[in-house]
Amino acid sequence: MSFLRANGNLLRAGLQFLRAIPRSSDVVTVTDDFEAYTTGALAGQGNWVLLITGGYSFAVTDTAGDRRASLVSGAVGNKRTETIADDQYAQATIDVIGPSYVGVGVRISGTTSASGFFYYGGTDDSYVVYRVNGSETSLAGGSYAFSTNDIIKIQISGTELRVYRNGSLDTRHNGTGIYDVSSIITANSMLESGTVGIWGNYTDMSIDDFMAGDL
Repeated sequence: MSFLRANGNLLRAGLQFLRAIPRSSDVVTVTDDFEAYTTGALAGQGNWVLLITGGYSFAVTDTAGDRRASLVSGAVGNKRTETIADDQYAQATIDVIGPSYVGVGVRISGTTSASGFFYYGGTDDSYVVYRVNGSETSLAGGSYAFSTNDIIKIQISGTELRVYRNGSLDTRHNGTGIYDVSSIITANSMLESGTVGIWGNYTDMSIDDFMAGDL
C-alpha cells in the first residue's frame, strides 16, 4: 500500500508539473493582411479600434485587388483589442512608401491620449520613440529611410526594446538596435503593459501583412 501511495503522490506531482507548463495554444498571435475587410475606415473591422477616441483611423484601400491599411489624414492610428502578454512584438510590411511616417507599436494604452513604444518612418527618415499620454519623446532617429517592401518590427521583453528591419536589428539609429528602457518604464507605469497596433502621419503611405503577439 505504501508503494501505491508513493507512486500516486508522484503521479499527482507530475500532473501538477504538466499543468504548470504553458501550452503553445496559450500564445497569442495576430496576423492580418486586411483582405477580409471592406474599403473604408479600418476601425471597427476585425479586432481593430481607434488608437485614441476621436482620432483618425487608417483606411482599408484596394489596389488591383490587394487590400492594405493606408494613411488618410493627419496623425492616424489603430490598435488591437486582443489581450497580449507584456513581452510582445508587432511587425508589418511597408506597402506604399512616401515622405510621411508609418510604423508599428507595442504596449499601447490609453483612450483619449496614447502611450506606448513605436518604430516608424518613411522615405526620408525613421524614429524609435515612446509616447506618454500623447506626449512623444524620441529614443533615436535620423535620416535612415524605409523602402517599399521593408518588413519593420518592434519588440519588447521586460525593459529591453528592440527594432528590426528585414529580419535584422536596425542598428542605424544607435549602433545596436537595442534600447534599455528601464528608467522610462519606472517613471511611466503605463508602459509596463498594453496592446499592439499601427501608427502614422499624413497621407501617402500604406502597410500590409501585419503580425503581432506574445514573444
